[in-house]
Amino acid sequence: MTDSMLIDISALDTLRQILGDDVNDLLEEYCRITPGLFEELVNASASGNAENMVSVAHQLKGMSANLHITGLAALFRSVELRGKNGDIDGIDIVISDGRQTLTDTINLINEMLKA
Repeated sequence: MTDSMLIDISALDTLRQILGDDVNDLLEEYCRITPGLFEELVNASASGNAENMVSVAHQLKGMSANLHITGLAALFRSVELRGKNGDIDGIDIVISDGRQTLTDTINLINEMLKA
């Protein structure tokens, strides 16, 4: 996935103009919290706990969308909707495939924070 597919840089820059350096703090917190929540999502999916899966996916979707992390926001939105609709067959594969997107996104954020 290209950088522009992971994060809407233009929208993030606009957010940075409004919030200043607080955006960096939010991005650092995102990188700190998201991997643990992602593991909760994996565990909920593996155990077939659709209610917990929807709850965690909703939280991850909101965090991602608020910071214009579009690739993951779309992934978590899809997981949330499928969970709400009871369409969880094969969702573990979708979530597992999202792990690389999460890794790529966190790496990109860390590069942006160093710049």
